[in-house]
Amino acid sequence: MNILELIKIGIEGLLVHKVRSMLSILGIIFGVASVAAVLSIVGGARKEVLRKMEALGTNNIIISKKDWEEKVDRQKELRRITSGLSLRDAEDLKNKIKGLDVVAPYTLARANILINDNPMQVNTYGVTGDYKKTLNFNLKEGRFISEFDNFSHSKVCVIEENLIKKLKDKISINEFISIDHDYYLIVGIIKSKDFGDDNSEIKDLQSNNQKVYIPLETSLRFISRSFLDPEIDGITLKVKNVPDLKKISLEADQILKKNHHLKEDSKEKDFNILIAVDLVKNFESTQNIFNWVLGCSAGISLLVGGIGIMNIMLANVSERKREIGVRLSIGATQKDILFQFVFESAGLGVLGGFLGLILGILLTEIIKMQSGMPTYFSYWGAALAIFISVFDACIFGTYPAWKASKLDPVEALNDD
Repeated sequence: MNILELIKIGIEGLLVHKVRSMLSILGIIFGVASVAAVLSIVGGARKEVLRKMEALGTNNIIISKKDWEEKVDRQKELRRITSGLSLRDAEDLKNKIKGLDVVAPYTLARANILINDNPMQVNTYGVTGDYKKTLNFNLKEGRFISEFDNFSHSKVCVIEENLIKKLKDKISINEFISIDHDYYLIVGIIKSKDFGDDNSEIKDLQSNNQKVYIPLETSLRFISRSFLDPEIDGITLKVKNVPDLKKISLEADQILKKNHHLKEDSKEKDFNILIAVDLVKNFESTQNIFNWVLGCSAGISLLVGGIGIMNIMLANVSERKREIGVRLSIGATQKDILFQFVFESAGLGVLGGFLGLILGILLTEIIKMQSGMPTYFSYWGAALAIFISVFDACIFGTYPAWKASKLDPVEALNDD
């Protein structure tokens, strides 16, 4: 007897008890839905992390001032010891650390700008010409900030394309915008890039594609700052070799602690050091816990579903002993009977897998709408979910199938 005939007989056997068959695969449905939802959420989170890595630069070390939030008193105490990040720090890092390609200090201020009578607040960065080398962005028009701009304290700026789109206004290079009541000439426009949402804890990712860049020296002279603020807000280090990231970050930490008169073993610092690669490590450690919890939940559902399938298949074997006896007596082999019931189990697994997949996609969309969490549904994830459901059904359906194949034809025919 060929495989197609066995599959046809198996499907016909399932259709005899439709409701019972559906109830037996509820566990499979919920298990596959859990697997599909987990894979979608994990995939979306991973894509988000990779976008953030791209924003920071995969071989960059970001040194930024500490955000004290409500700990102003502690900030004042530290200011008696150190004035915070400074241009001297940037120079020391450049001279004392080997393996650095670029050292780019920057300031960051929330400034009031006015473009064609449209007022708004945006993040305004004071940068050097080297800052462009640390990030993967391209110019749409014009040029970036030059060293001459810094030397001459020029009032020029480079704006990001999304800022223009947000204003729904036409503006191009060689036009003026007002930044904190001073007029700056636009010399360049940066192409927009997709860096994910605007809820990142990393300041460099906030207000993505809506930033304004001005010369660092111009920022230090003309942009107002709090008396508690350090001279600069951060330093971006571009490392020549990615394997040296950790080592260089430790060297930078020691140099800055010494410059800021902090103890080597001090846990409280007035600066933070972030490596883009650490985003992936932090994500993976958190995600592993999440995976285990949801994986266990999915596993329990699949186990319950498998037991349900075993239960209905044992019931089918018991009710269909006469049918099995007839088939054995007219020439069907034990192998034919075994595969018939295994295919019935596989049919339940396929049905449960597809229904679970549909439920998983709906769950994913609900989670995305309610929480704003990024999701990514892949075809290989769908295939994996279906495979797991079929495998689960076949494993738990093997024993009933084996039991059916071992029935004695005479006893089966005499069964009442």
